[in-house]
Amino acid sequence: MFRRALPLSYLLPGCSSLISNVVATAPNRGRVIVTNEDDLPRELPPGCSAFHLRCDVGSPPASMSTWVIDPAPADSGTESRPRGTVLLLHGFYRSKGAMLSFARPLLDEGYRTVLIDLRGHGRSTGEHVSFGALEAEDLSDLLDELERSSILCEPVGVFGISYGAAVAIQIAGRDPRVRAVVAVAPFTSLHEVVPRYVRLFLPVWGWFASRGTIHEAVLGAGIRGGFDPGLASPLEAIRKTEARTLLIHGVKDFLIRRSHSERLHAARPDRSELLLIPGVGHHGIFRDPEQRVTGAARSWFEKWMVEARSPSACVPAS
Repeated sequence: MFRRALPLSYLLPGCSSLISNVVATAPNRGRVIVTNEDDLPRELPPGCSAFHLRCDVGSPPASMSTWVIDPAPADSGTESRPRGTVLLLHGFYRSKGAMLSFARPLLDEGYRTVLIDLRGHGRSTGEHVSFGALEAEDLSDLLDELERSSILCEPVGVFGISYGAAVAIQIAGRDPRVRAVVAVAPFTSLHEVVPRYVRLFLPVWGWFASRGTIHEAVLGAGIRGGFDPGLASPLEAIRKTEARTLLIHGVKDFLIRRSHSERLHAARPDRSELLLIPGVGHHGIFRDPEQRVTGAARSWFEKWMVEARSPSACVPAS
């Protein structure tokens, strides 16, 4: 008789392949994305203006859909130009429209905001996702395009939620133009976050999948998506960046435990701060009913982007 039973995941055919497919597949896989659509936000704060910008990014290539929104002109005319540019990044299986509520307070502060459909989401193309390994490169390409088009008004900040928060830290780790980051409910690495998601959202297969099977599945997701899963690591990225990073996490988050943000802060305590919000879970922090997230973000960008502000003029993007 066997002294130790085999993990049940080895008895479930295709378990690793199934997990790989779930991890790597983009929401837009198989969809026809119209790349010349008239795509604009329906509601904007008074006086703000917006236009749609599409940009070819990355390798494998993707067509990225963005909204560029300018703040209302200042009444006095003494500071009518934007005070900087903030990229806003949505969560997994969401889109740029979900970030409008977080953009509004930044527009009130005079920042140009760029709301982005990450690859494979919303109206951006892409068959696979990579949890930051490819998306960080995409965003560097986008910053290049904004710069070429005289749309990039420095300094640059990035605000991200969940999946977008992890990508925000990773773009800061590779692109020194990013001076400040607000990361809400980020994870430390793809390898660390996938096991919990698999066990929560894949009935039967997920419940009995061993850690080794899930590790193998993550490697398989990289093969499917054409990326190195080891590079999808905000933990490594935060060690490299000079950007000031505010980590915000709900104490009751059961999807991405607060320990992820605690470890990120511990990896770079000199350049980051950690704000834990009691009584709030993963989805509650999206709703932000008491405006604690938006309030902290406004203060953070004001503190760390003001010192990097360029005296050169930024013209209205639209």
